Amino acid sequence: MNLNFLKLFLESLKILKNKKIFALFGIEFLFFLLLMILALVTVTSVAEDVNQLRNFQQEFTVDENASANYLYENLLSLSNILNDLIKIVIAAFIILFFISGLFNGILWKASVNLIHGKPLFKDYNKRYFLNFFLLTFIWFVAFAGVFYLLYQYGFSYGVFAIILILFFYSAWINFSCYALDKNFSSIMRGFVFAIKKLYIFVPAFVLLAVILFLGSYAFGVFNNFFVSFLASIFLVFIFAWFRIFLITICGEQDSKPAKKSADNKY
Repeated sequence: MNLNFLKLFLESLKILKNKKIFALFGIEFLFFLLLMILALVTVTSVAEDVNQLRNFQQEFTVDENASANYLYENLLSLSNILNDLIKIVIAAFIILFFISGLFNGILWKASVNLIHGKPLFKDYNKRYFLNFFLLTFIWFVAFAGVFYLLYQYGFSYGVFAIILILFFYSAWINFSCYALDKNFSSIMRGFVFAIKKLYIFVPAFVLLAVILFLGSYAFGVFNNFFVSFLASIFLVFIFAWFRIFLITICGEQDSKPAKKSADNKY
């Protein structure tokens, strides 16, 4: 099976000429903005508790003359700090889950509608979003499980980077397959595509990585607010385009069996 990679790439660029793409850009920008706000609030809150832990470590001393009440108060203070950290992480995880499930559900289906020339917000229903949230939950749990195992057996930034790449690679292909036909069974087809069609999808993701690297290098030359804003717009544009490109590839792969069976009739 031969796939005209350049043809699909050019088709994805042609879709960007549709004026409806600006609605996708707006939703994508809002999605990134909410993620940035969540990250900023989370990091700020965690930093405060980390500073409290450092102060506790510097001030806490234990000797034979220390009273039981002194030990109890300090251990209680330490417990409160750790509880706050856990609450912040859990709250951030829950908010991230709902934001990701909602916006990804909207963006992926809207991208499919744009490709097929349908109204941008057509064919949304409760079942679609419930399944998309379930799919998002599966990927969140899988990532959290792998991260926990990595933490337990020795954290490595290199291994973590590989896991992160594999996570986005598999999840985005799964999202694309589900958004194409809204059938939960398509999730398994997404796994099959991700593994069997490495020679098709890997070049697409490598292309994305090269574009992001060159873009970050070009914008990194300058350091001011306006350039940072342009970099954000560039990032929104690239991710909106890549989602369309990925869905186009998945749609092409999905149509191959139907084309073959049709050809066999003649």
